[in-house]
Amino acid sequence: MKSLLRLRPSINLLRRSTQTVPRRHGHIVYRDLPKSPKYIENFATFTMSMMWFWLMWRCYHEPEELTGHFPYPDPAKWSDEELGIPPDNED
Repeated sequence: MKSLLRLRPSINLLRRSTQTVPRRHGHIVYRDLPKSPKYIENFATFTMSMMWFWLMWRCYHEPEELTGHFPYPDPAKWSDEELGIPPDNED
């Protein structure tokens, strides 16, 4: 029982801290961000659109950046010696 009485001040402190509602820029904010101005949302949308446009443009016009600059060699044409495989008749 005495240990519960010692915890009472900390419990009251926690109870008070969860009941307060923070204020930002004069607006009450609880589990939500304040509404951004419309010009910031428009700028963010424009910037994001330009980034995706540039990425897709580069992927379409310069696919070598992703796939490589040289043709991929055909592994079927490699010999066992090139691959480091010893001959079958070796004991």
